[in-house]
Amino acid sequence: MDTSVQHPPTVGSEADPQSRNINILAPDQDEPIRVIAHEIEMLQIDQIKFVEGIGDYPESKSLHPFVCRTELGYFCIDDACKIAIAAAMGLLEIKCEVEHLSLHSDLDLQIRKATHRIMPTAGRAPFYPTAVNIRKCFESLLITSENLVIFGQGGDRLSVKFLSDRQNDGRLILRSRCGRGPESINAYGRLYLCLAVSLSYNDKA
Repeated sequence: MDTSVQHPPTVGSEADPQSRNINILAPDQDEPIRVIAHEIEMLQIDQIKFVEGIGDYPESKSLHPFVCRTELGYFCIDDACKIAIAAAMGLLEIKCEVEHLSLHSDLDLQIRKATHRIMPTAGRAPFYPTAVNIRKCFESLLITSENLVIFGQGGDRLSVKFLSDRQNDGRLILRSRCGRGPESINAYGRLYLCLAVSLSYNDKA
């Protein structure tokens, strides 16, 4: 008797008959694949497929796994480990964040998996309005009477790096929340100040 564990087929694998010929599945059109709906859904675990060729990231702080739905089914893009944990617990269903896509492409799913934590769904904001908003948050952190520890990103042990210097600690918080290095946070501040000086000079001219 065969007692081996049967894993769900992965995108692009020979075990998945829908993915044996990637050229057949590639969309032939002149416009991008679109997200046509974004929902929270309860999914059957055995219906969820996994994207092959792109490594899984460590478990995120998101509440639910992230899944894309195409005409060929449901495909896990992020937090596959949450699905594996649920399956190991004997659960048959799991609540997922689901994007419905206008067309299926194996390669598109791979790109979405690779970039999901790099590029947000809404796209990156332009540099200038980002600099303005980050600078305003920084100024508010300098004057707030609230304990700065509460603004850290959960789980990053940010408070152990605090120096009781609001300038330094405010930058640490924004680095953590923005996912940017110190150079980027400092650049936001410099650009904001340069533009503020420029606008002030123009107003006086």
